[in-house]
Amino acid sequence: MSTAIGDVDGDLLIKSWRKDSLPPMVSEVLLGQETIEMRVEQLAQQIQNDYQGKGDLVLVCVLKGAFVFCSDLARHLTMPVEFEFVAVSSYGNDTVSSGEVKIELPFADRSGKNFKGKHLLIVEDILDSGRTAEVLIKFLHTYKPSSVAFSALLRKPTNLKFPINVDYLGFDIPDKYVIGHGLDYAGKFRNWPSIGVLDTSLVTRGGSKYGE
Repeated sequence: MSTAIGDVDGDLLIKSWRKDSLPPMVSEVLLGQETIEMRVEQLAQQIQNDYQGKGDLVLVCVLKGAFVFCSDLARHLTMPVEFEFVAVSSYGNDTVSSGEVKIELPFADRSGKNFKGKHLLIVEDILDSGRTAEVLIKFLHTYKPSSVAFSALLRKPTNLKFPINVDYLGFDIPDKYVIGHGLDYAGKFRNWPSIGVLDTSLVTRGGSKYGE
């Protein structure tokens, strides 16, 4: 889940882009659509090999950012899977988490019957500090599943503060604010199929350019 890091000209948030061009808020492409698709297909094959014939597999999609990655992953699987969705929010200001994490199960039966005795695979868009992932993993273990594994499309290794084992990782990326392929800025650009770096020169914070 991405959080806003400042203010931006509202026109940039509604301006469309051509398929062969960058969205107005992107300074550079970090990962192209084809590169992402190839890696997701590889991850799906690994998952298939690991879970085939071992019981019920539930993809636990972390809203909102992971919905694109999760749907991509699922389409490459040729085995039956179930889906559950969790909403995770951190409380604090726009750039610093307070460390408090709230987890909601908007569509799941809170009795835990959708999780108990099943193999759970958390599907996350980006692993940053690892705090949210740590809390979510512990939370899901309370429902007594057969196993809990973790997948992330992106990881920022220089930011990790909690030892999270990523069983299925797409890409390690530098510590930059990224958007696209499910990741947003101000709730937008999730539908851009590639992943790019946010142009912070267009973002203001407290009357000055972000990063100054």
